[in-house]
Amino acid sequence: MSRDIRCTAIVLLGGSGRRMGLSVPKQYIPLAGKPLFLHCVETFFKSGIITDILLAVPAGDEEKCREYLAAAGMPSAGAPADPCGGAAGAKREDDCIIRGFCAGGAQRYDSVYSALKAIDWLCDYVFIHDGARPLVSRDDIRLLYEAVRMDRAAVAGNPCRDTVKVVDDARFVTDNPDRSVLWNVQTPQVFDFGLARRSYEALMADLRETAADRVPVTDDAYVVQRYSGARVRLVETGSENIKVTTQPDLAVAAALLEARRGERPD
Repeated sequence: MSRDIRCTAIVLLGGSGRRMGLSVPKQYIPLAGKPLFLHCVETFFKSGIITDILLAVPAGDEEKCREYLAAAGMPSAGAPADPCGGAAGAKREDDCIIRGFCAGGAQRYDSVYSALKAIDWLCDYVFIHDGARPLVSRDDIRLLYEAVRMDRAAVAGNPCRDTVKVVDDARFVTDNPDRSVLWNVQTPQVFDFGLARRSYEALMADLRETAADRVPVTDDAYVVQRYSGARVRLVETGSENIKVTTQPDLAVAAALLEARRGERPD
């Protein structure tokens, strides 16, 4: 890709670990020898497409994340300079830099808005990704990059393989939607930066005037569609890009990582 095109990855670290029965937030639990969130950050860092990375983290977690990143060879901007005199945050791979951190919010959309406001560097496209999805691949990133350059809005996902039912409050079936038009949506969700920022500004203005539960924010694509009218392309990225929410998910992620290692040539 042309290095004149700047792509920022926003990685959202807001998990609590409650559904996994853990006292530690799930983004920090070990997966294959490193904290869960580091897997996706490293993939973005080495992708050859992402030029800047920003992490939205709970207040007080900045230093912990900074230490994890530095140990993985990805120092963040604002960290102490190295003993050889190198500028903090200057270590790059394919010209990618860890910009640092912004404050996460009470809701996911608060964290995304905080991150979008924090981007004060050149940015053409923004990749918004949940840190609980450690298995995003470089191929996924490339496919989404190609799609967003054509369509300004692109979202990772997969065609729905299960039959889906609509039910009422008593869980009786009321409708049987056509599975052929249904997709399961993932992240990254990728947008023209200006389009994403304007859409989130409109959402926040709406929330200030409307009860939050009356604006059913499902994901970033919903925000962009509702407040800009832009069409969003779905990009099939495979079934490995799972979200780690439960202990069985963690076991599946570990097995998938091990399988990937076995597929790599020596």
